[in-house]
Amino acid sequence: MRKWIRLMLDDHGWLWRAGRAAIMNVRRRRFGLRSVSKTFYLAGGATVSHDLIAHEFSYVGPDCLIGPGVELGRYAMLGPRVCIVGDDHNFSKPGTPIIFSGRPTLRRTRVEADAWVGCGAVLMAGTTIGRGAIVAAGAVVTKDVPPYEIHGGVPARKIAERFASIEEREAHDRMLAGPPQRGDFCRDPVAVPLSKPANAAQHCLRRQIAGDLRWEEVAEGSSKSASPGLVGAGLSMDDESGG
Repeated sequence: MRKWIRLMLDDHGWLWRAGRAAIMNVRRRRFGLRSVSKTFYLAGGATVSHDLIAHEFSYVGPDCLIGPGVELGRYAMLGPRVCIVGDDHNFSKPGTPIIFSGRPTLRRTRVEADAWVGCGAVLMAGTTIGRGAIVAAGAVVTKDVPPYEIHGGVPARKIAERFASIEEREAHDRMLAGPPQRGDFCRDPVAVPLSKPANAAQHCLRRQIAGDLRWEEVAEGSSKSASPGLVGAGLSMDDESGG
């Protein structure tokens, strides 16, 4: 049964989008999200603060932990298990245990337009990921990442430029300065014609073998959605971007 639901969703894009919208409506209410775009998507298992600000087509991947004071720019993506944490405790009061020392003033964290933070990265509170920048999987970011730079490591440092020339950067800036536009979300790396039953069955079997298919909770308690999500990349209710 799950296989054929999956296939129906893959073959009917409008139904997939409607299912995602219904799931997101539930999650928006669950977390009290009042400052997120209608096109923002929060994947299953993620925990976010109610004050999250998320602009058009931004995305938070599965099992992320997003603390307070965070803003996501247009098209920003957080891959699975990204954490944005910090400013939790004072630790410089002699004679007072950290647990009783109170909290410092919270600094805001910004992931600017079209930035991509890879799987398992940690962003410390108060940092800014510049527009179009990329943070590699597993990195720990302790200071700002300039626009269009690629940073990785612990602590994160620059490892490359995203674009090869100033002209490419300027062209991308012009796109980001324009109105938001819907594009084609990322799909599975290996495309198959799902309208053919044999290929569709093989496609679904590959996902099951890889452990990709799961049922997504869409409400507290035991209710389940009518659509399985994917933990990793691919056409799914819960990860359209493959972060």
